[in-house]
Amino acid sequence: VNYCYILRQFDYDQGKTGIQFNFSAST
Repeated sequence: VNYCYILRQFDYDQGKTGIQFNFSAST
C-alpha cells in the first residue's frame, strides 16, 4: 500500500468536496 498515494487521494478528495461546498454555498 502506497501511503503517500492514499494521503494524496484523501487530500484531493477533501479539496474537491471543499470546492463543491463553497460553490454551492455561494450560489
